[in-house]
Amino acid sequence: MAAYLGVNQLDLITSINDGLALLETYSPGPECQTRIDALRAVDPATGQSTLGAIATATDDVSLAAAVSQSGVNWVFARMGNVLRFHAAHDTDGIGSSVHQKLTAWNATGGAMTMEYNRVDEECDTWLAINRAAKLPAAPDTKAKLENYAAAVSQQPEAVKNAVKTMVKMIAGTAAGADEDSLKKSFLSLSLHERHIINRVLPAITEETVPRPVQASPFGRYGVPVEGLATREITTKDESVQELRAKISAALEPFRATNEVQMSGIGGIYDDRTRSEVGIMFVCTARAAASASKLGVF
Repeated sequence: MAAYLGVNQLDLITSINDGLALLETYSPGPECQTRIDALRAVDPATGQSTLGAIATATDDVSLAAAVSQSGVNWVFARMGNVLRFHAAHDTDGIGSSVHQKLTAWNATGGAMTMEYNRVDEECDTWLAINRAAKLPAAPDTKAKLENYAAAVSQQPEAVKNAVKTMVKMIAGTAAGADEDSLKKSFLSLSLHERHIINRVLPAITEETVPRPVQASPFGRYGVPVEGLATREITTKDESVQELRAKISAALEPFRATNEVQMSGIGGIYDDRTRSEVGIMFVCTARAAASASKLGVF
């Protein structure tokens, strides 16, 4: 059976369906639903949907291509904070498991464009309302909000507006206020004020909640190059370029299965207390082990 980043095809499909079902059950809004519906839409030219192509892939390479072309990573990554909310609070007793199975194949990871779009807006609004519902409408809550908000932003007026809205939303959710009125309160704020809310509320509501498990299939690997850190040699040195080319060639067979995220020259460890510089690459353990067996490092 084909597999994707170590997850067999059937488990991959199950995790996708479970993730989409959770997002639909607690839908952030119509724009998010439109993006999900697009994954299931049948293309008249091929007679199948992009999710259908994942189900019918026959080997690792075609499966990787189907996942890449489906747009499912975009949906899960863009709605990743909503999924992390479900994981943190274990929504319906499945939120944590669903999130864990998605992160096993990096569904919520990857590079994202920097624009703030309607999906982002819907997710931020949904999160603000649902996190507000987790807090009691009590006097000490406001003081806590003010302390956290002051640590997030240097703009007093923005902090004031954000705290005022959070207090209103907390009281509103406790009193069963109409969801549209809660949305309007949040959307009336500037992007910076919304940012404050979406930094403060999770910090408070999830401060005693275990962090969601994010077992990425990727690891950071590297080959130190003596002299780079001290600038005795430069990145243009022939020996550096030769080593980089060897590593790139060793990893090449794994690019077709999406097992290599990036490679370059720089710090080779995530640990910032270590200063070794060399050829760095982010890939699966399988790809790194293969490169190692070839004697590249």
